[in-house]
Amino acid sequence: MQKPPLRCALCCVAVLAMAAQLVGCGSIPNAFEKMYPPYEETASAWPGLPSGAGRVVVFWPSVQGQGSMQAPVSAMLAVDNDKAKLTRIASGMFVFADLTAGTHYFVMTGNKVSMPLVVSAGKTTYLQVFIPQLESTNKPFFSISIANFALRNITASEALESLKPLHHEYKKPVPFTGPHGLAAM
Repeated sequence: MQKPPLRCALCCVAVLAMAAQLVGCGSIPNAFEKMYPPYEETASAWPGLPSGAGRVVVFWPSVQGQGSMQAPVSAMLAVDNDKAKLTRIASGMFVFADLTAGTHYFVMTGNKVSMPLVVSAGKTTYLQVFIPQLESTNKPFFSISIANFALRNITASEALESLKPLHHEYKKPVPFTGPHGLAAM
């Protein structure tokens, strides 16, 4: 029996990869994200705010230009330099924290600059993870350093539109600053 030519084998692999993309199973980021609840499901089930606390939703829209077989980009997010207020966040995901009213400091791993944020009791504030270099240049994503991730405070209307396709970093609707410990995977 004669072996098929290499060109034919490569064609078969390409066709299978395209078919997997069409049915949605060829994308590692999509498969990862779909394991976790979407924003609307999480928001409808999250706990009430403790007295004197505000909620901060931190989200990271999917990074444009990620290859279909590339794992989602992720980083650690810390609040007030407190190990009990530390979580992982990936592109295409969101987390939320319930914090006492007052000023809190948020920082992404690798970034030495913390962002101060005033949290108001009974209010929800939105922080978006973004990469300034991707917004100002045409550099390919893989050339961007993790130290270049930044946070920005955005309005509720902007945030709610961006949050629609995103998924919670945890399977349960819990704040990452809660007593649950590590991610409820």
